[in-house]
Amino acid sequence: MKGSELLFGIMASSSRSAFSVKELLRLCSYFDVGESQVRTNLSRMTARGLLVPERTGRTSWYRFSEKALKLRNNVAQGFRDLDWSEWDGKWWGVSFSVPDIKKQDRHYIRKKLSLYRFVSYNPGFWIRPRHKEEHLENHLEKVFSSTYCCALQFEFFSTPDEEEISALWNLPEVNALCRQGLSIIEESRKRFRDFSPEEAFIEKMLRGGEIVEILFRDPLLPDIFLPAGWSGPELKREFSAWNRELTDLSKSIFDMTIEEA
Repeated sequence: MKGSELLFGIMASSSRSAFSVKELLRLCSYFDVGESQVRTNLSRMTARGLLVPERTGRTSWYRFSEKALKLRNNVAQGFRDLDWSEWDGKWWGVSFSVPDIKKQDRHYIRKKLSLYRFVSYNPGFWIRPRHKEEHLENHLEKVFSSTYCCALQFEFFSTPDEEEISALWNLPEVNALCRQGLSIIEESRKRFRDFSPEEAFIEKMLRGGEIVEILFRDPLLPDIFLPAGWSGPELKREFSAWNRELTDLSKSIFDMTIEEA
């Protein structure tokens, strides 16, 4: 896990609105991340618009920016299943054409669409089923309003069949990853009784980071498109319970850090 990812994960895993630099240094020390690396990553994350620095007396604090809060909410979205029982068959479509000299803009559009589970249906045309509770028109406002893009809602004349959907979102590979995530949780739980608070905290962040990466691969599709034996919902349930258990086991780490800071 990279330093910036570790910092983001530590802050996102807590309900606190801000952390002092001293607190973050203490929490990162459990992962052998030194002061210079923490401060460098705090500066980089601030430059990227993810953190907002504040100061109270001699104490420096950092809190998430609106951009970071949106990113955290998108991560959280991957922890729950959408209710597609009343899906109206509508899809989002984004058609875009970007000049070769604007490769950075093309990369940004593709990256943002991938983040919200769009896939390329044809060159320059990306799709995903539309669920009104996702509010993608807000999350992807910059992409939807780009001069390079045309965003639309549509219905297929002939909806892609299960085999085509499986290939578009690579469902066999994602399902295998979900089962791998379940195995990580199962093996982790076998060691719970031996964990100290420090070890529980490290396990929560490192193994949790691996599982979050897997959850990001879940395409959040309507049930009608998912294959038999789809493991996504089970992984979400198990991860939620596992994360709560490790949070309880490592609670004293946060309490001690706050007291010492």
